[in-house]
Amino acid sequence: MRDVVGTLAPWQAAGLVQAAAHGWTSAITLSTRGESACPHLEGQVYVVDVDRTGLTLMTVRHGEATVQFFAFARPVDVLDELADRLDQLIEAGVAVRPPRR
Repeated sequence: MRDVVGTLAPWQAAGLVQAAAHGWTSAITLSTRGESACPHLEGQVYVVDVDRTGLTLMTVRHGEATVQFFAFARPVDVLDELADRLDQLIEAGVAVRPPRR
């Protein structure tokens, strides 16, 4: 699983977080809290967990750490399906984000 999730590019993870900020219903914010972190963590997105139902990411921004869960359209039944579910999640997230100006 780690190898597959490791192929997720930073811009793809950031895109999922941006889609969540624009009200994407496949994303659920699990927690937000004040966090004093080192400056090099600012703006970073980290993979916290992945399971058969989705992907959990943590973002550090403006002194806050936010953890969000991104649900797959369908659960992963075998490891070979994970890459497809991640691709589907990223494509769906792109459709939610407003276009760049």
